[in-house]
This record gives sequence, C-alpha cells and structure tokens, in this order.
Amino acid sequence: MNDLQTFQQDPTKNHFWVEDPEITDQGKSDERARQFLFWVFTTGTIDSHTTLLNIWGLTKNLSLFLLLLIAAIMGLGLIVGQKAHFATTIKIWPQITRLLLLLLYVAISSVLVIALIQLSDLLMKFFIESLGGKDLLNINFGVPSGEENYIRFVGCRDLNIRVQEGARTELMMLRLTNITYYVMGVMLILRKVLLWFLLFVSPFLALLLPFVFIRNIGWIWIGVFFQWLFYGPLFSLFIGGLTTVWRSGIPFIFDFSRVTTDPKKCDPTGYVYPTAINILYGGPAQRLAPCSNGNYVDTFAEYIISLVMLWGVIFFPWWLL
Repeated sequence: MNDLQTFQQDPTKNHFWVEDPEITDQGKSDERARQFLFWVFTTGTIDSHTTLLNIWGLTKNLSLFLLLLIAAIMGLGLIVGQKAHFATTIKIWPQITRLLLLLLYVAISSVLVIALIQLSDLLMKFFIESLGGKDLLNINFGVPSGEENYIRFVGCRDLNIRVQEGARTELMMLRLTNITYYVMGVMLILRKVLLWFLLFVSPFLALLLPFVFIRNIGWIWIGVFFQWLFYGPLFSLFIGGLTTVWRSGIPFIFDFSRVTTDPKKCDPTGYVYPTAINILYGGPAQRLAPCSNGNYVDTFAEYIISLVMLWGVIFFPWWLL
C-alpha cells in the first residue's frame, strides 16, 4: 500500500486504502444476517406454551358449543322426521358414534397437532445433526458468527481507479448473500408461526368435514398444515445434504491450482478480479485470504453456485410439496 502522495501521482497503478462507511455498513450487515440465521437454526420453540393452548382452548370451546348445537338441531329433525314417517326406522347410533368421535377429536386436537409438529422438529434436528447441517455457517462464506465481529469491524476500500468494478461486484455478492440468509431464516420462522395458526383453527375441522358443501375447506386446511409440517424436515435434509456436498467438494470441475493463502506468494494468474474491499468472500472449498477470495472465474463461480444451491434448498421443498 502506498502513501497518499504516491497514490495521487498515479491512481491507476498505485493503491491507497481508506476507511469507507459503506463497506463498514456492509460488513456489519453481513454479520447481522449471519447471526440471525445462526439464531434461527439453534433456537427452539415452545409449541405447548400456555398462551398457545389458551387460544386453542377458546376455539375448542366454541367448536364444542357449535357441535352440540348442531347435534340438538339434528336430533330435533330426527324426532320430527320420525313422527312424520312413523313407519320408517331411523338409525341414530351411527350418528351418535360420529358425534362422539368429533367431540373426542375436538378435545384432543391440540395433542395431535403439537405431537406432529414436535415429531417434524425432531426429524429436522436429526437431519441437521447427522448430515452436518449445523456446520453450515462455519463452512460457508467467511468466519464463524460472533458479536465481536460486528462490534469491531471497520470497512476499508482501495481507491485505485481500476479496481472499483471489483468493489461493486463484491458488494453485490455480499448483498445477495444477506438476502439469502434472511429468506432462509424467515421461511423457517414463517413455517412455525403458520403451524401455530393452524393449531388454533384445528378444532373447527370437526365442523367442516362432516358437511359435504364445506368439506373441501377442511381438506385444504389439512393440506396446508402438512405442507408446512413437512417443509421443515425436507429443508433440513437438503441443507444437511448440501453441507455434506460442500465438505467433499461441489461436483463441478473447478481449477483451484491458482489459489494461495499466503499473501507474500500471491499467484498473479489467480488474482484476475482484484480484492478492493476488506470483506473477504469465497465458496465453501476456500480458505479465505487477501489472495484467496473470489479472485478469478473458478473461485467466483463456486461462490455463485453455492448461493444457487442455497436458493434451491429454500424453494425446492416447497415446490415438492
């Protein structure tokens, strides 16, 4: 790095690094996104929380009241029908059995729904731990998450005129990474919130399924519930498998022979795309260093492919379901 006077003599060949608030903001934003995703992966939920059960209890009591009201109306209709058609034998035990089963379902619907949610969460945990998905943030782009990284980071930019395209491209890739992290975290949180909402309305299925003209609404609710229920285990299976693939090497033909982590032995042939900011980024196969960044087409392509694979993990389970 040159001093300011030397740099100003020829800003196309000389380099001069200065503190840049945009780079500082981007670095802190990267760390915030990484910490958010790490928190989502490692923080559990209380699906049987008292507040959730209280809301479910309200819909349960309403469903029981409506079921008993419908049963009374139907019983009155049977009595009237029996008097009008006294020669006709009306079988009431099947109706009573159905009513009892519906009442039983309403009473235990929270147990059934919560048990299915917790079972799916156990499958998620199994896939993450057995396939190594918990190591995603350590294998992926950059250093492990840490609050000190956010607090202490100060961004710098190279003022050399001919490296500014590199700075813009690096910032663009880092912003795409942030978006990817946030979308992954939001999808997992949204899944859990929607499952809680479906827990609240689960007693109403007893009012929808017995009647032909509104039965399809109930089947739609059941389909949506299982769609979000299975999204979690499939997401975890794919993210764990993706981590395993990254650990063994993405099965594309990359040429990493020009990569070096020793800044004193930087290979000029591997330094095509300049490092213009002090935020390093690279694919899962790289050990990051000033000369081991997305500095030529193979390392840059690996980073893009890694992002594409993450987006596949986000949306492919949804498309399958």
